[in-house]
Amino acid sequence: MLGTRLRHWKKSSQAHFPYIEMDIQETSDHQFICAHDNGVRIPGKGVQEIDTVPLSTIRKYHRVELFRDYLRVANRVKQPLIIELKVTNHSDKLMGTRFADKFKAGLTKLPHRVHSIGYPYLRQIKQQIPSLKIGLVTMLNVGDISKLNVDFYTMEHLTLTNYMLKVIKGSHRPVYTWTDNSHLGMIRSAVMGVDGQVTGQAKKLASLKINLNRDRWVLLLNFLKDYL
Repeated sequence: MLGTRLRHWKKSSQAHFPYIEMDIQETSDHQFICAHDNGVRIPGKGVQEIDTVPLSTIRKYHRVELFRDYLRVANRVKQPLIIELKVTNHSDKLMGTRFADKFKAGLTKLPHRVHSIGYPYLRQIKQQIPSLKIGLVTMLNVGDISKLNVDFYTMEHLTLTNYMLKVIKGSHRPVYTWTDNSHLGMIRSAVMGVDGQVTGQAKKLASLKINLNRDRWVLLLNFLKDYL
C-alpha cells in the first residue's frame, strides 16, 4: 500500500496538530499520489521509481491514495498540511508548475505549506501561488543556504548546528527539524530553539517538557557538534 490510509489520516486530524506532514510523488502520467518511498514494486519488473510508472499500472498492484482526496478532506476538517514534494533524477522539469496549476484552489483555502529538496520546483510553485509558503528540505546541513529565496527550512536534525541555525533565524525565517522521533532528538532540537519538529511521534513531542537545569548538558553536546 502507498501512503497512509485516508481513514487513519482523518483520525489523526482530530488531534488538531498545527500541521500534518505528508509526502507526495508524481507518476509518469502526471498524477500526484501519496507515497514516501520513491520506488514501487511492479511484478516482473522489480522496484520502479514512481515517476516512471503510470497511475493505472501502480493501481493494478497497490492501493493508491490520491493527493487531491487528502487535500479535499484537509480543507473540510480545517487541518493545515505541510506537503513534501518528492524529487528524483527522473522528475519532470515542470513538476512544480503542474502541481501548482492542479491544486492552487485547494492549497489557498488554509495556510498549507509545501517543502522539498528540489529548490527549482519550489520556485515554480511560488511563481504560480505567491501567497503559499515554501520551504527547503535539507539532507546534510552544509554550505550557506540562508540566501535561498524560501519562506522556511526543514533541516535534518542530526547535522543541524547552532551556527547554521543562528544564520538562518537571523533572516527571520522559521526552522523545523526532521525527523525527531527519539526523546533525545526532540530535546536537542527544542533546546536549540527550532520553531517546530517533524516527527512520527506527535504525542511524545506534545508531552515533551524541557528543564534547562536538567537538560543543560545538551547545550554542551550542541557545542561539541559545532566543532567536530
